[in-house]
Amino acid sequence: MTDLGQVLDRYAATWTENDPARRRELIANLYAPQAHYANQGGDYHGTDGVEVAVVRNWEKFVSQGFTFEVIDGAAAHHGAVRVPWRMLAPDGTTIAAAGMQFLVLDDADRVSTDYQFITQAPAA
Repeated sequence: MTDLGQVLDRYAATWTENDPARRRELIANLYAPQAHYANQGGDYHGTDGVEVAVVRNWEKFVSQGFTFEVIDGAAAHHGAVRVPWRMLAPDGTTIAAAGMQFLVLDDADRVSTDYQFITQAPAA
């Protein structure tokens, strides 16, 4: 596996990119063609499915001023990556949600499986 920091940077950039064309490019570079992404809201298959999930996240949170950051505790071994994160409200200080991603990488360091676990849900 490449450097953990590179994987985390690529992941964060993909999920927060504002430009739709650039976002599609980042998804294609980060996720394997047959990737599977799952969160509490559903299952998404292939890079087209991942794009649907990323756009939904962008529309609901990023476009509204929420920001995401990786917090202490990221770790990787044997092609698996644990990524703890939190989402900050537009004020930049209030934690609006928190969770963890569990990623499985393929031999090309692309995400083949991405499971999201929410530890602090956003307010309804």
